[in-house]
Amino acid sequence: MNIQRVVNNFILILGLSVTGALISSCKPSFQNKTELISYIQDADNGLVQSEQIGDIHADLVYRPKQLLQQNKNQRKDNGRDKIYFVLRLSANNKEVFRQLDFSKYSEIIQTFSFRMNELITLTSSGKSINPKGCYYQPTYGVGHANELLISFEKKNITNGNNWLIRVNEFGLGTGDLLFRFDSKEIQKIDKIKIDNSLN
Repeated sequence: MNIQRVVNNFILILGLSVTGALISSCKPSFQNKTELISYIQDADNGLVQSEQIGDIHADLVYRPKQLLQQNKNQRKDNGRDKIYFVLRLSANNKEVFRQLDFSKYSEIIQTFSFRMNELITLTSSGKSINPKGCYYQPTYGVGHANELLISFEKKNITNGNNWLIRVNEFGLGTGDLLFRFDSKEIQKIDKIKIDNSLN
């Protein structure tokens, strides 16, 4: 009787260990920020979505809080209460804005710097919200793309697995840009802890 109980307990513990291992294997793990960046940039993981319209290439990339830098755009919560994305726009592997004529360039820069909150939405389960903030990241012509950091407040995002982020046409002639994300993939990364002192 005691032997049978020991055997049953062993089988139970073994089963729990295997289940735990299987669950853990579903969540990616990273030793440092470099590994996390590589994972995010791999399109197969669903954390970067792209559109190509003529010569213009548009990427929307999830930016986890673990990769946020301390700067004037960052709040004291270190990103805990927000979800961040980076919109990247390029043409022929160069900043698209630098390839515009001056009058068009001035107009686009004004829009990209001050009006993008009005032109971007995240839709989940039929509810759409605008960003909490949009921050133009100037690279002064030395980058490969123009970049916009976009933040959404988590509390305002309706529960749902599928997120649609729309960037309305704002003067480049691309039409509306649509990017679809699986929120479960984002939540996996959002819960991972990484030592920011490690590269």
